[in-house]
Amino acid sequence: MSDVETVTLIPAEIKTETGAEAIAANEYTLIEEKTGEIIKKHPEGKPDRYGLRYFKQIKNEKGEDEEVEITRGEFKKDRKLHVTLQFNRIPRCQHKFVPGAEPRHRNCEMCWFTFFQAHGELIQALDELFAKHGKAGLLQVRGPKFVKNFLKFMSTLAAWKQQVEAAKGAGVTNGNEI
Repeated sequence: MSDVETVTLIPAEIKTETGAEAIAANEYTLIEEKTGEIIKKHPEGKPDRYGLRYFKQIKNEKGEDEEVEITRGEFKKDRKLHVTLQFNRIPRCQHKFVPGAEPRHRNCEMCWFTFFQAHGELIQALDELFAKHGKAGLLQVRGPKFVKNFLKFMSTLAAWKQQVEAAKGAGVTNGNEI
């Protein structure tokens, strides 16, 4: 016979053969197989309705890392705060702006304008390509919708530049100059 006692984990709502006291529903407890005595609560705690438990690493008073069990709601809040990507919206059209991708709303001028404003290096490279190969070179590389919106963006910038130069020539200031 060995010195090791066998202990099994059973749900607490199941009463033991010896008539041990019932424990609160859904609480897991270690119960000895032979006598049915309650040894202690299960060290892993109570899982949620999906059978999962959530932990978070925090620093205790001594500055050491400590693993603390948290609720499912706290886990979801942490995940939303630290993991989920939340993109800003473009003010005029209220579409979400994803910095690394072309606009999802392919016909929205505000989305395209914001995309081109956020990608200065791309604009410089495309401007050089346009200067060398013209519109046909851009069409081969990026496609007709992209080229149409790129040309709109560049013509808008050119028009703004002309307006600024005309205003400076006429002596009009916007009040921001020192």
